[in-house]
Amino acid sequence: MKALVIGSDDGIGARLRELGVEVEVVAPGALAERVRTADGDLVLAHGDIATNREALAGLIEDPRIASGVLAADDGQRFLGVLKVAAEQRVLLAETADRAAPSDDALAAIAAGLAEAGVPLRTALLRGMVWERPATEAAWARAAQVDEDRVRMDSAVKSVDGFFTTFFVSPYSRYVARWAARRGLTPNQVTSMSLALGLLSALCFATGQRWGLVAGAVLLQVAFTADCVDGQLARYTRNFSALGGWLDSTFDRLKEWLVFAGLAIGADRMGHPVWVLAGAALTLQTLRHMVDFAFHDERRARIPPAGDKPAGELGRWGELDRVALVPWVKRLIAFPIGERFALVSLTAALWSAHTTFVAWLAWGGFAALYGVTGRVLRALRWRAAGRAAPERYRDDGPIARALGPLGRRVEPPLLALAALLPLVVAIAITGAGATNATAVAAIAWAIVIGGLSGGRAGLGRLAWTVPPLLRATEYMGLLWLGALAGVSSRPAAFALLATLALRQYDIVYGLRYRGAPVSDRLGVAAGGWDGRLALGCVLLVTGALPAGFYALAAIIAVVFCAAAIRDWSRARMPVAFHDDKEDVEA
Repeated sequence: MKALVIGSDDGIGARLRELGVEVEVVAPGALAERVRTADGDLVLAHGDIATNREALAGLIEDPRIASGVLAADDGQRFLGVLKVAAEQRVLLAETADRAAPSDDALAAIAAGLAEAGVPLRTALLRGMVWERPATEAAWARAAQVDEDRVRMDSAVKSVDGFFTTFFVSPYSRYVARWAARRGLTPNQVTSMSLALGLLSALCFATGQRWGLVAGAVLLQVAFTADCVDGQLARYTRNFSALGGWLDSTFDRLKEWLVFAGLAIGADRMGHPVWVLAGAALTLQTLRHMVDFAFHDERRARIPPAGDKPAGELGRWGELDRVALVPWVKRLIAFPIGERFALVSLTAALWSAHTTFVAWLAWGGFAALYGVTGRVLRALRWRAAGRAAPERYRDDGPIARALGPLGRRVEPPLLALAALLPLVVAIAITGAGATNATAVAAIAWAIVIGGLSGGRAGLGRLAWTVPPLLRATEYMGLLWLGALAGVSSRPAAFALLATLALRQYDIVYGLRYRGAPVSDRLGVAAGGWDGRLALGCVLLVTGALPAGFYALAAIIAVVFCAAAIRDWSRARMPVAFHDDKEDVEA
């Protein structure tokens, strides 16, 4: 990487060289010509800036920032340092030509690149020293800054859940620094977190009080490691698309393992909770699918007034100015830290049954809160736009054949009409339903839900279709497992867990590998419709639980093989996503 420093080498040049950047001093009038002949990534900077090495490193060494600027901590003021990726060099030269007459050519270049659509990410000053023109006093103040402490504090997310912020991050940042000094990588810590989660699940599976307490403690250690891996990545600036995928996927796997461990332990103590465990898994997956589909749709639209809430929703947002209200909202959202804390506390003090009842109560309220807010926002969108995230539907042969017949009806109405009778049948009959009742309710859901695939949704609520289809599939399979007898309920849970991981990979594959999961693979897996139909056949023929276990094993093997194949072919740059979950408070 090369830096073109304007004017002089008395200020920022030495700091850039410390970062391994080749420095060349250019006159203001020669900048455009030198940009045109330079190779590779470029850093453009005013030479008379006094700042900290770490402030520059946050922009230059972060692989997530292909092109970006150094900015004040409010994110609004450009601080005279610009990084531009090599592929933008032609556009950079053209912009530099137009900006040459400006009093501040670098600010004009940055503005021109942004107007041309170049995604400029922002590296904040983070409270360090910045002064132009540089003075000896500024350099003295910069020398007094504990840059390692700034780097360590910056490794912690600026916005996170209540439990994580106040009970984990105050010490996990020190663990991250310790891990960095011993050469551990973020992926290694992610794998350790999964291993600790498995040990926690094994302890829960004993059903004994000591096992519940030990499992609760190990789960919190696993969650700390889960926080450390991201903080370690930010501290060392060691990011990778594979690391992001592992972090997201292992979080889900760890949660399902803990649910399974609690259910196994409760079974051993004579208090089966498999249906509750399956309901918790279903609810959490649906919450995430709502988030994924909503955010995918929102990014494709141009919301009015910059998506600023209006009316009652706007007044709800204004409450964030009141002390503690933002934290209450984050608690309501039930993020992963709160979920693991709830599991640890209730399991250690009471029982798995208490854990799942409390989990479903809080999770259900969080789901209602989240869906309500998203629907209110979506109703303010323009009616037209890109089609809803159809790739999340996971249709099989039956739905694909029925889809063209439903083009006249809005997909959300059809998806809702497919789900509601199934919910009513489950609520009324429960585990006492006849096979005929279950098959009839599920057949209705398959037909009506399949019709929803014939029209690309352009309406404001089109993003609700994939979550509604997931609810139809998961609730139907869990009900079939409950009807087949006690031995089939763990099989239904195993099937739901493998299906959920596959659904997450559809999202994470797009996010981190930049490519969708093979459509042919989805059809071969039967789609949501084919799996429900197969479940009905297995129930009627008495082939449960073996059929569910076999299907879960097949999907798991195919999922793992496809993930390995896709990652071996992936040539993705570093992923830009850094959030554990796409949940808004």
